[in-house]
Amino acid sequence: MGRIIFVCFILFLFAMLDLYTYYGMSGLWSNPRHQRNFRIVYIVLSVLTYLAIILLTYFFATKQMGHRTEFMNFLNGFVFAAFIAKLCFGVVMLLQDGTRTLLGGIQYLTSLFSEDATKEVFIPERRKFITTAGTFAAAVPFFSILYGITKGKYRYTVEKIIIESADLPIEFDGFSLVQISDIHAGSFDNKEKVMAGIQKINDLNADVVCFTGDLVNSEKEEILPYIEVFGKIQANMGKFAVLGNHDYYGTYNRNDAVATKAYYDDFFLSYDKMGFQLLNNRHISLTRGNAEIRLIGVENWGAGRWFPKMETLISQAVA
Repeated sequence: MGRIIFVCFILFLFAMLDLYTYYGMSGLWSNPRHQRNFRIVYIVLSVLTYLAIILLTYFFATKQMGHRTEFMNFLNGFVFAAFIAKLCFGVVMLLQDGTRTLLGGIQYLTSLFSEDATKEVFIPERRKFITTAGTFAAAVPFFSILYGITKGKYRYTVEKIIIESADLPIEFDGFSLVQISDIHAGSFDNKEKVMAGIQKINDLNADVVCFTGDLVNSEKEEILPYIEVFGKIQANMGKFAVLGNHDYYGTYNRNDAVATKAYYDDFFLSYDKMGFQLLNNRHISLTRGNAEIRLIGVENWGAGRWFPKMETLISQAVA
């Protein structure tokens, strides 16, 4: 019920921002022809956005989380980009309108004590350059998000870091560990492009691969189409993982211990199928020659309404 109320609030806020943005941007056009063209374009885009919201609602309501296509992910990103853009524009305009209202109020109060009965009281007009600035403030996140959901998510990079420690046994000199994180499988929609990232990992010839959380955006079914792909990750001494905050977001009855266990038992099978060993608040020993180090896994540290804090003390994880 809490999620439904939250979604309804977001939809209401989106509609209000949509109207506010429409009337705010209308002031940028003094030429009637340009203003008419703007209205047509804006209304068409708004209608398409609401149709996308309806389609996405049906998509999630019918629990098709494990079968996302490029088109569905684009719609999801487009709606999110539109919301953030209108929110940015709305903040700029709200600051401007708040200032205008304040100045108008001061003028009105001043007129009450003025002997000049002809003194005009008015709310200052909107400044076009501020509205223009708000438009640019909205455009930056809008196009950045669109780039991210279409091209950016497949632009993988490798950052190499050398760690030196006097406590590390000499036998582990040159030991290589590859960390990957925040896969958010529901955002993917192309197995070949995902496989390109897997190949980058395998090219590093890692001794150990550690995945540090957020396998999915929300639902455990998101990873199902990519289990075989991520199962091709190679590591000489093993692959290990912990859960992240988004991995706790799934749809299940949190007040039912049996339902919760069934959900996570099924979720954890995906890690097994991919060849990852879960280290949720526990450890494993890694041996080279006569030396040994411990790899310790601690669950999500953050706490939130839908993202529970699940970590234990490191002293307990190594026990």
